[in-house]
Amino acid sequence: MKRKIDLRKKEEVMAKKKLLQMIDEYGKVNEQLKELQVKREEIRKELIDKLGYGVHHGAEYTIEITEKRDPIIDVLKVYKRLGLKRLLKVVSVSITALRKYLTRPEIEELTEDYRVSPMVICRRK
Repeated sequence: MKRKIDLRKKEEVMAKKKLLQMIDEYGKVNEQLKELQVKREEIRKELIDKLGYGVHHGAEYTIEITEKRDPIIDVLKVYKRLGLKRLLKVVSVSITALRKYLTRPEIEELTEDYRVSPMVICRRK
């Protein structure tokens, strides 16, 4: 009986050690991801500056640099169209929530301006 208890304790200790190793491994991978994301953003900015908009081909990959247009909605117009109850739901979420209540032409009417940002799409050949 004592032997079974000792085996269980050993298994518990081993499981805890394995969990601690997994935590450390997760932390290392997380740091690597952050470094890679920073590097990716630097390369992205450099590509946009040097290549400009359009389709560009590399040896293995093709990238397309386009404009991403995010609408900036006039809240007063949305309030007049939807009312306060629906407005609070929409404002707290995003433009995607507004699409539940309004059609695309109606959203265009309510759009005050566009926030334009470059977008890079990468595809393997």
